[in-house]
Amino acid sequence: MTKLQELMHNPPLIHAEAPGKLTSWQLSDEVLHFINENVNENSVTLETGTGISTILFAIKSSHHTCISPNQKQVERIKEYCYKHQINTDKIDFKIDFSEKVLPSLNINKLDLILIDGSHAFPIPFIDWYYTYQKLKVEGKIIVDD
Repeated sequence: MTKLQELMHNPPLIHAEAPGKLTSWQLSDEVLHFINENVNENSVTLETGTGISTILFAIKSSHHTCISPNQKQVERIKEYCYKHQINTDKIDFKIDFSEKVLPSLNINKLDLILIDGSHAFPIPFIDWYYTYQKLKVEGKIIVDD
């Protein structure tokens, strides 16, 4: 079983659905497979939000920037990765709201951007506005929801 299959089959509980109740929200299987097939250790990637996708970027060992205001979710991801011997050294976690981090973020020539942070209007549009110009030619951008 590949690490992606294991991750999808037994996803970690990262997101707080209610006080004291954790769940696992994730991208569609098709999107996870797309990331798995199109990202490698030379890829430069960026994600707003955290989740199974963050773990997949770690599995793929891309140069990854993950922006999330939720420190506890980041800690759960790091704990899962540690327990499953997945290296997170190439992930730069930015703990803050994407609309605060992105305007001053100095990353260019991104291979892939995943916008999956706040789903409340207008945040996905703000995330897109501050990231699309950072894509390299033929780079990909994925917007969830």
